[in-house]
Amino acid sequence: MLKTILLSSALSILPMVANAQHADHDAHDHHHHHQQHEENKLGWVGHLDTRTYFTDIYSAEEKDEEISDIFTHSHADIGYYFNNGLSIQSSILLEGDPAGHSHGGGATRTGDRFFDDHPLFIEQLKLAYDTDNFGIYAGKFNPEIGKDVHDVQGWFGPLVFEEFDIRERVGFGGYINGDIEKIGQQRLDLSTFFADTSFLSESLLYDRDTLDKGDGGVANTQDLSSFALNLSGELGSQYLSYYAGYVHQSTDLQTEDDETRLVIGLDGHYDITPEMEINAMIDMTDINHLGGEVDHDRTYSTIGLGINYNHWVIGGTYTDVNNQSPDPTEGMDGRITQFSVGYNFDNGFGIDVGHQTENQEGETSDRLGGLIRYHADF
Repeated sequence: MLKTILLSSALSILPMVANAQHADHDAHDHHHHHQQHEENKLGWVGHLDTRTYFTDIYSAEEKDEEISDIFTHSHADIGYYFNNGLSIQSSILLEGDPAGHSHGGGATRTGDRFFDDHPLFIEQLKLAYDTDNFGIYAGKFNPEIGKDVHDVQGWFGPLVFEEFDIRERVGFGGYINGDIEKIGQQRLDLSTFFADTSFLSESLLYDRDTLDKGDGGVANTQDLSSFALNLSGELGSQYLSYYAGYVHQSTDLQTEDDETRLVIGLDGHYDITPEMEINAMIDMTDINHLGGEVDHDRTYSTIGLGINYNHWVIGGTYTDVNNQSPDPTEGMDGRITQFSVGYNFDNGFGIDVGHQTENQEGETSDRLGGLIRYHADF
């Protein structure tokens, strides 16, 4: 049954994607969280990234949780760049949650799923002004904090980090960057924001639960009382970089408490030969009062490793989840291990096969599957 679904789905997806304008595919995933200023770009500029997952949960706590699942995480970034540094930038997403625990620890889903519950929505829409040394922006955006989730090694690595990623905020921010002698390029990002409750949070294809002021939750204050600060750069070498950030997200309900998080990490990159490179990462995200819950503190500690050899890519991560909660279930520590082997074609396509083992809230599941990727610049 799974093979039939995979084949029919792949055949339906490939013609749609193949019609897109494509460019040579880099071994690294293209960013959309950190939208950087692109030199010498005028007029309409954008890129398309599609990720379609074909997975089978072959082992779970309950038999009805052992299911097949096909879903996509795809986005199109489109911007218009004027010749004076101004630009209008947007990011449009089509994404579904993987089977099992949804992002943020939602209820477990049962039954085979075939592109179920996929909202199409505007993740970012902002007006920006960029120069070589600084930039400012306003609108709807993802705060610059920590590691770009799309740079996490392994086929399921980005989805692990999206479980606690901060997205869809409204406000303004900016950055400054420069070179420090003997240390390297450095960048400081600062933004202030609140959760999006506007019409931009509406979705097509699937009516996701939109946020209202009365729903509560972190940053749902409709004022600029939440902020993110992030410092990143090189550490005296082009092979080693760091990031360190702090986020404060305010709450209004008396039953909730402000969420704060500290994020620190290191990234390493080294070319062993002209054909082979190795990438490594260490990340720690410490969150107090996750989601505004007074008795819910959580720390994600991740190590990752990736090797690129010609068109081949091997990568994976191990994440330790340390929970501090009086609730016997939520207070249980967890771990997530995922790895994959993939191949990047010259026409923008990439394929991966991988495995994930997840243990959260006392439940363990094993997932096996594949990923079809596509990237195109236009």
